[in-house]
Amino acid sequence: MRAEGEGLHPSGVTSSAQLLYTNVDRVVGGQQRSGWQIMATSDTMTESMADWIRSLVNSDLSGFSVLPGFPTPEQITQAERRLRQVPLDHGVLLLHTAPAGVDTTGRTNSMTHAVILPDTEAAPALRTAELWRSPGWVTPFGPTAVREAALPDLRALVPGTAAGGDAVAEFLTEDGRAEILVALADVLAPVLDARALADGDRSSLAAGSTSPTVLMGVGSTDEAALWLSAVQHCCAPITSRFLGYSTAEVIATPTDLDAVVSSSTDLAFVPHEVLRGYDPRREDVVVIDSRQTGPVTPVTTWGLAVAAAVSDIATWVAAQDALHTALSMLEDHHGLTAAWPLCVAEIMEPGLLTSTGDANLDRAIDRELIRCMPAAVAKSDYLTELIGDWLLSSTDADAAAWYAKVMAVPEDAPVAGVVTGLVRAFVESAVRDLAWLQDDVRQTSPSVVRCLATWSLDPAQSTVVRDAVREAERLVPDDPVSTLRLADRLTRDGLRLNEEELTRLVVPAVHVLVSATGPEARDAILAGRPCPQVMATVRTLVNDSLREIVGRSHVTLPLLDPRVASWLDTPHALPELLETEAALATLSGEVPTPSRAAGCLARFPVPFTLRPKIRSLFSRAATPVEVAALTRTCADRQEIWTEALVRHPLGEGAVPLAAGLLALKNHSDSEMLARRYQRVSPPTAAAVLALGRSCPFLTGVGLTESVTYAYNMLMSLDVLDARYSRDAEYSLDAWGATEEQEILVDLAVLVMILGLWGTHQPVDLSGLSPRTGELAASRAEWLSTRVSDSVFLRTPSDHVTGPLLDACAIGLYLGTAGAKAYPDEAGILKAAEDSSPPWARDRAAVVTQVLRTWTAGWDDAQRENWTSYLVDRCLPGSDLPKWLDKQILRPGSGLFSRFGGGR
Repeated sequence: MRAEGEGLHPSGVTSSAQLLYTNVDRVVGGQQRSGWQIMATSDTMTESMADWIRSLVNSDLSGFSVLPGFPTPEQITQAERRLRQVPLDHGVLLLHTAPAGVDTTGRTNSMTHAVILPDTEAAPALRTAELWRSPGWVTPFGPTAVREAALPDLRALVPGTAAGGDAVAEFLTEDGRAEILVALADVLAPVLDARALADGDRSSLAAGSTSPTVLMGVGSTDEAALWLSAVQHCCAPITSRFLGYSTAEVIATPTDLDAVVSSSTDLAFVPHEVLRGYDPRREDVVVIDSRQTGPVTPVTTWGLAVAAAVSDIATWVAAQDALHTALSMLEDHHGLTAAWPLCVAEIMEPGLLTSTGDANLDRAIDRELIRCMPAAVAKSDYLTELIGDWLLSSTDADAAAWYAKVMAVPEDAPVAGVVTGLVRAFVESAVRDLAWLQDDVRQTSPSVVRCLATWSLDPAQSTVVRDAVREAERLVPDDPVSTLRLADRLTRDGLRLNEEELTRLVVPAVHVLVSATGPEARDAILAGRPCPQVMATVRTLVNDSLREIVGRSHVTLPLLDPRVASWLDTPHALPELLETEAALATLSGEVPTPSRAAGCLARFPVPFTLRPKIRSLFSRAATPVEVAALTRTCADRQEIWTEALVRHPLGEGAVPLAAGLLALKNHSDSEMLARRYQRVSPPTAAAVLALGRSCPFLTGVGLTESVTYAYNMLMSLDVLDARYSRDAEYSLDAWGATEEQEILVDLAVLVMILGLWGTHQPVDLSGLSPRTGELAASRAEWLSTRVSDSVFLRTPSDHVTGPLLDACAIGLYLGTAGAKAYPDEAGILKAAEDSSPPWARDRAAVVTQVLRTWTAGWDDAQRENWTSYLVDRCLPGSDLPKWLDKQILRPGSGLFSRFGGGR
C-alpha cells in the first residue's frame, strides 16, 4: 500500500480547510461554467492542495444500493455515502461523498465535501467515524440545491448518532461481530503502531506501507461506518487518525483492486458480492466478510486486548469507561500505540480484561507498556508509578519472559527508571536459568544488548553485575569450555563484564588454545563462535601468551594450531604476534594471503624457522617480490627464496631476488657463463634458472658462454630434481607445468641446439641425469612452435644480432647450400650432430625459424649490413648473400620446403 501522488500530499497543515467538488452549472465572474469542478474552497485552502484533493475524489457511488429515479426525502437522507480518511503529515483529510440527484442533463451527480483537520490538538476526543451522517456535511440534492450549496461553518461538523458509542455497543451485541472486530484489530495493529510510534511523520509511514490492504465485505455503508467506529473506540482517537479508510469502494475489475491496494487506503469496505471475484492468491490483500464469522486467534497485543474487551457487553462498557479514564490522564496522546489505552485500563482495574486468566494477554500487556513509553506519561506521577509497579512486581521467574520485556523497550528509551528494573530482573532470572542462558539457538536482540550494555556499565550496578556472574559460575561445570561459553552468553546478550571478571572466565580456554594439550577441549572451543567482546579478550590474552613464548629464544612458526589462528582471525587489526599466526594460517585455506604472511614475517622480532608444511605452502603461494622481504631473522630464508623462484621463475621481482640469492651463495652470473658446473647448491640452481630469462643469449653473450650458461640451466634442473625428488611440486615432474617453467626449459634446450650449429660442437649433457635428458628431448619436440614467437625470443627493437646468431647463420649455410663448397666444415657439423643426443639432431628447421623470426622486421639497409658483415668476416667470395636473401631475409620456398617440416 502506498499513498497516491506520493510527495504531493499536503504537509505542514496548520489550519483547517474545506473544499466542495461536484457537477454543476453556474455563473462565475460573468462566465458560465459547467461540469465537474471545484465549486468552493475555504480561504485556507491553497491551489496546490485543492488540486491534490481533487485527484483523490471518486464521485462514483454505484457500488452499494442506488437511489430510485424519484426518491423520497427519507430515502435521500438514508442514501449510501462514502467517508474516506487520508492520513496527512500533520493532520487528516476527510472526503465525504453523498448522492446529489442528477445534473441539468439528467446524469447522476454527487457532492464531495473535503475537510482537512490539522494536528493542532494534543489530545483530540473526536473519532472521525463518529462524523458519519453528521448534519455538518454538505449534502444538497438536485441541480438547484447543488448550485446553491456553500461551505458551512466547521463548527457544524459535529458527531452524529449513527456511529456513536451507544450505536457501536448495540452493534457489537449481535453474534459473531465480536470475532470480526478482533480480526480487524489484529490485522490493522501493525499499521497503526508503525505510524503512531513515528509520531505521525509521513516519511516514516512507509513502515505500514508493506502491510496488506484489508478488503471487508459489508451490506451497507452504514454497517461500514459502525465497523470503523468500533475499531476507533478500541484505541486513542489520535491513533485512529493514522488509518486510511473508505466506507465504499467500487471494485469491478482486478485493475480497480490494484488501484485501491496502491492507494493510501488501509481498510476498504465493499459489497459482499465483490468478494466473490477476489483472487485468494494475492498476498497484498486480506479479506474479511462480515457475514462469515468464526473463532479468531489474535497474535497482536491489540487483538488480544480487543478480544477480552468484547467478550461480553458488560466488559465492553467497562473497558470503554476505563479507556477514557486512562486517556484523560495524559495531556498529549501522540505516540500511543493502538493497544496502549486498553492495556492501561487493565492495570488501572486489574482483572478487567484478564479475568479469564489469559497468560498470553498478561505478557502482551507487559510488552506493550514497555515498547510504548510516550513522553506524556512522565508528566503523570500516577501513571508513572502505576506502570512501574505493574511491570516490576511480577513474580515471573522465566528468563525468556523477562527477556521479551526488555526486548520491547524502544530504541530511543533511556535506560533508567522502569527500564533499569526490567534489566536487573532479567539478569537475575537469566543467571539462574542455565539451560536458557546457554541456548545456542536463541538469537539476541539489539534492543536488549543496548539496554544491558548501558545498565552494566553504570558504576552503580557493578555489585549487582558481579553477584550475577558469580551466581552463574556456581551453576556451570568448572572446565575451560563451560566458562568460556558462560562468558559468551552473558556478554552476547549485552552484559559488559569488567576486565577482571571476563579474564577470569576465559583464561582457562586461552591456555587450551595456546598449549598442545587438551585436543578435545580445543575442538569444543573451536566449534563455537563467542561474541566480539569475548573474542577480543581471548585474542589479547593469546597474544600475551605468544609474547611470553617469543621472549624465550629462537622459535618455530607457527606457534598455534592453524585452526586456532583461523578461528581468532578477524578483518580488523590484530595484535602483532597473533596477526602473524593468522596470516600463516591462511596459507592452509582456500584463499591464501602470502603478501600478508610475508609482511608479518619480515617484521617478526626474533629469529624463527617455519615448519616444513607452512614453509612449503608459503613458498608455493608467494611471489618472488613478496618473499624478498624476509630478513635474516628467518632461518630458512634461502630455502623459501629457492622454492619461490622455482615456482615463479619469471614472476615479479624474480631477477633481483635471484641475483641476491646468487650473491648470497658467493656466485655471480659471469661465473655461470665462464664454466660448466657439475653441481651447485639448490639456491644457486634456482637463481641460475631464474636469471636465464634475462641472459642476452642471442645478442650480448659470447658463443661458448651462451652454450655454457644453457648447460648450467639444465644442470640446475638436475640439482633441483635431486633436491626435491620426493616433492612433485619442485622436481622435474613439475617442470613444464606452468608457462614460466616451460619458457626456461625451452630456452635452455634451444640455446644448446643453436650452439651445436654455431660452434660445430656436439651437445654434451654428460654429468646430467637421464631424467634431465628426457625432459630436454620432450621439450625439443615443441621448439618449432615456440621459436616462431618473437616474444619468446625477446627480439630487440633495434634488431641487433650477437655471436650466437651470426655463427648459427654461417653454420646453417655450411650445413645446407654451402656443403659442396665447404665440405670439411660441413663434415664437422655433421659429425657434431651425430655425436649429439637424438633430440638435438636434424634441427635445421628450428635454426631457420629462429633466424627468420629474428630478422622478420628488418629493412633493406639492415639486411645489407648484416649480409656484408657475415661475408667479410666469415666467407668472402661465397654465395652466402644469395642464400641469406632467399632463405632467411626474404624466404620464399627452397630451403623451407626442404626443412620446414622437420622438428
